[in-house]
Order: sequence, then C-alpha cells, then structure tokens
Amino acid sequence: MVSITVLALLLVAAALLGGRRRQPSLPADRPEATVQTYLATLASGDRPAALDTLTESLRTRCATSFEALTGLPEIDRAELIRVTANGDGASVEVRLTVGWSGALFDSGGSAFPVQFSLLRSGAGWQIDQAPWPMGSCSPPSSGP
Repeated sequence: MVSITVLALLLVAAALLGGRRRQPSLPADRPEATVQTYLATLASGDRPAALDTLTESLRTRCATSFEALTGLPEIDRAELIRVTANGDGASVEVRLTVGWSGALFDSGGSAFPVQFSLLRSGAGWQIDQAPWPMGSCSPPSSGP
C-alpha cells in the first residue's frame, strides 16, 4: 500500500513539473539571448551571473545597486515583443509578467513592457543601460 501511495505521489509530481513550459533556446549570438540570460539568472537569484550580462562600465556602476536589491517580484513570464538591431547596437523589448508571492492582499501580479539597450563587443551582446528592476545605477561613491 505504501509503494502505491509513493508511486501516485511521484506521478502527480511529474505531471506538475512536466506541465511547466520549457524556456525556448535562443541563438547565443542574438541580443535577445543576452536578455533571456539576464532575466533567467535574476529570477534564479544568481546576481553575479546577471551582472556578467552587463557592459563593464554598467557592471561597475550597478554592482552596489544589485547587491541592494531586495524583495524582487517573481518573474512568471517574459514574452519577447521586438528586437531591433542596428550594427553594434540593439534594443530588445519584452513584456514581463511578475508576481509578488506572500504579499499581504496579493494582487496576483502585473504585466508591463521593459526595454533593454545592448551593445555588441568582443564578449558578444551586453546590456548597456540600467536594466529592470533597477531603473538607474549610481556610480560607486568615492567616499568622504
């Protein structure tokens, strides 16, 4: 009887996990792949990997802001809307659907467009303007 219960639980777990949609694989040399990597690493809590998708100058300015980020919403979905590439520059627009789990009076989340500006360098495409959810990054203070 115990083995049937365990088997039933495993089947239910497999069905639930299998029901989640897989992330589409984008060509690594495309600007939208960089945005996908940024959002996936941010969603998984891997802030150092998220910082790696930024240009060096933006990474330097945003490192402190990234460490200060708390209470981020969960990214439920990111839908690619538009990619515009022009030489070594690109713009990627996505529609993010986010939720605030555990919030008092949980509203169920919201959806909004986010635009990413990218530059192509020897390291591939990198985000060049302060990306969501930061809005802006301040340069590190030089101290008193």
